Order: sequence, then structure tokens, then C-alpha cells
Amino acid sequence: MAIRRFAIAALSVATVFGCATTAPTEITAITGGTVIDGQGGIPIENGIILIEDDRILAVGAEGDVSIPNGATLIDVSGKTVMPGLVDVHVHFDILGHANYAHWFGEYEDR
Repeated sequence: MAIRRFAIAALSVATVFGCATTAPTEITAITGGTVIDGQGGIPIENGIILIEDDRILAVGAEGDVSIPNGATLIDVSGKTVMPGLVDVHVHFDILGHANYAHWFGEYEDR
């Protein structure tokens, strides 16, 4: 119980004095590529994608999106950037083996 009271007091003091323990955010800028939005929009040449931690902050053409100082830059000039594609057409029952008789028989009733 004493540890819990200490933790609450420490957090209160940190908050009051502006010492909260939030981790600094990391901003990444993917630059120079052709950006396809995946929604049918016109491809953006020399696009910039700003990402903060795991969230997209902004997408636009060079000159329309400003890159903050200290951002990690990833140059993808000459490449195309588009939303992630997930291969949802998989065959778990094969497990990388072409022995259909074995795997179908093994898992047929499960």
C-alpha cells in the first residue's frame, strides 16, 4: 500500500512540475516518391508522407507538406508508395508443403 501511495505522489509531483514521463515522439518523413492513396486519387509526384510514431500525420506534394526539423528522412525517389497490401489469400492447411493427402487427412476433421 505504501508503494502505491508513493507512486501516486511521484506522478502528482511530476505532473505539477512538468516532468511527466511521456516518451518523445519520433517523426519520419518518406520523401521523393510517387504516392498512390489507394482511393482512386491522382498519384502525387514527389510526395511526402509524415509519420509520427505509428500514425500518418500528413500526405501531400513537396512544398505542400513541411518536414519538421529532426525528422528521420527516408528518400524513396523513383519508387511508388501506396497503402499496405495484405496477402489474405493463404492456404494454412498446406503449411508450405505440397503433400495434400497428408495435410488434408491430418486436419480434415478439426
